[in-house]
Amino acid sequence: MFIQNAQNTFFAVQTEMEHEGSKIAEQQKQPPVNIKQLSYRAEEEQADGKLDVRTTMEDLRIAKEVGDKEAEGRAYGNLGSASHKLSNFKPAIVYHKQHDSITRNVGDKVGEGRAHGNLGNAYQGIFDFQQAIKYHEQDLSIAKEVGDKAGEGGA
Repeated sequence: MFIQNAQNTFFAVQTEMEHEGSKIAEQQKQPPVNIKQLSYRAEEEQADGKLDVRTTMEDLRIAKEVGDKEAEGRAYGNLGSASHKLSNFKPAIVYHKQHDSITRNVGDKVGEGRAHGNLGNAYQGIFDFQQAIKYHEQDLSIAKEVGDKAGEGGA
């Protein structure tokens, strides 16, 4: 039930954002948006602790619109991290699972490892330590597989 409520809230906000974004773009006659720049900007803001959820929702909308699955995955990961920072661990899990699913579909092993690490952290937040350990072990395994020494240390 919680997941369904989180998804309904997400889609309601997304619909509102799409409507507003379309109106603004139309009024300002803006050039096409570079989805990769938006997604990387959101990651930079997240690193500074200033992730703007609305910006990330817009990133997600644009990624879906242009069919950029990697950017869509990053946006879900960013939404999961934002939820985690607000101690909203269950929505964070939902978003990180979306990120994980997309990384698997596009063959992004590094992103998959990141998603697993984030899932481990989120499960730790709800005191489900068995799931947390499972995801952290998967993160470590992927980091070793791809030769990511920093990822190994973080896992």
